[in-house]
Parts: sequence; structure tokens; C-alpha cells
Amino acid sequence: MEKAGKKRSDFEVWKRLPLRTEKTENTDSSELPIAHNIQFPVSTGIFAVGYQYDATSNTYKRFQGGEAHQDREKGQLSPDVVIAIMVNQRLSADGNHMDIEMTGAGKAYIFQNGKVQEGKWSKPDAQTNISFTDEQGQNIPLKAGQTWVTAVDNMRQVIWE
Repeated sequence: MEKAGKKRSDFEVWKRLPLRTEKTENTDSSELPIAHNIQFPVSTGIFAVGYQYDATSNTYKRFQGGEAHQDREKGQLSPDVVIAIMVNQRLSADGNHMDIEMTGAGKAYIFQNGKVQEGKWSKPDAQTNISFTDEQGQNIPLKAGQTWVTAVDNMRQVIWE
């Protein structure tokens, strides 16, 4: 690492809900809106992204292009927590890719336990882990398990029902 000029990482994990409360949800979640079908407008056609809440597994089944998004070994992708962060995007100089601003702050939508909580994401610099906070600035605890974060252009709208 030293030869490559790399530094040691001091990764901070996200605050997680205690295992015993995952199915019963956290105390404030009863007032959160239900979110069983989600659409992330990151692309169209075969790359359109959607999730459907599965109450039996308490996960979000992922769909891409309207089809179940499959993993070759494990079947349909089904993260425990799905997060959309609203970011600034622009077409890169090559005209083929998007440049996505991944430092700063913006609106976040945290989907877990069949509900959605609106909050804020923050990442002051490239070396700092992204954080998710509520209206009072408190960290939003996430359900333990696989978490997927998707960057969505500020000019688009995340949809759920």
C-alpha cells in the first residue's frame, strides 16, 4: 500500500437496527408511508429499475427492464434496504457517460420494512463514508442486511406506492 501511495482506510459502519426489531420495525416507523412498489428513474427500457416489497422475506425484490433481476447463483436479487440518493448529474465530456457528484449533500429516500423514510445524505469528501440523517440530524438506523444505494438525478423523481 505504501508503494502505491495508499493510506489505510478507517471505514465507519452505518448504524443498524437491532436484529430483534427488524420485523417489528423501529418505534417511529408506524407513521412512515408504505412503500411496496418503487421506481428509480435511472434509465429506461431494459435498464429501468424497480423494486417490489416481499413481506414474507421482509426484502425488496429487484426488477430491471420489468423482469426479475437474477443472480446466477442465488436467484432474484432481494436487498433488505434500498436507498435512493438525489444527486447532480451531467453528461461527461466523452458524450457517453454520466458524471455523478458523489460528495456534498442532498435528499435521500430510505426503503426498509415495507416503508419509506425521507432524509438527507451527506458525504463531505471522498474519504468520508456517506451518512443518512433524519430531519433532526440524527443518523437513520438501517435494517441489518444487504443495502443497495442508487444515485438518482435531481431532475428526476423517485416513485413509490
